Amino acid sequence: MLVKDLMRTSIVTLKPTDSLNLAQDLIELGGIRHIPIVQDNTLVGMIAAHDMFKASFKASQKFSTEEEKETFFKSIKIGDVMTQEVISISPDAPISDAVKIFIDEHIGALPVVDQNNVLVGLLTVIDILQTFITNPGGGNR
Repeated sequence: MLVKDLMRTSIVTLKPTDSLNLAQDLIELGGIRHIPIVQDNTLVGMIAAHDMFKASFKASQKFSTEEEKETFFKSIKIGDVMTQEVISISPDAPISDAVKIFIDEHIGALPVVDQNNVLVGLLTVIDILQTFITNPGGGNR
């Protein structure tokens, strides 16, 4: 089984120039845990829910009101806080390679990119686990 067999192709992305507030809204309201950051369709970074939780915690200690925190988040660009050195994978890589990366790197999502670093999908640990629920033998879906 290959990454392209399980990856999601309909994914939410943001740009480095978008505000941190927009990422927070997507994570909180949209239930999204991992957001690839793209510039001209090329993967340039990643922001995850745990990054937002850390930022929210720090902001809650720094600001006394929600309005102050929201203003602060609107003033920060995603490009300033995103993870820039993103581990990615090819759509033609075996799922076993993705699992090894998830385990070794302690991450929950892998952006899937082509040879030009253009984002073509996203694979999460949950995507792999769902395969075992729908097909306990672990074969193709």
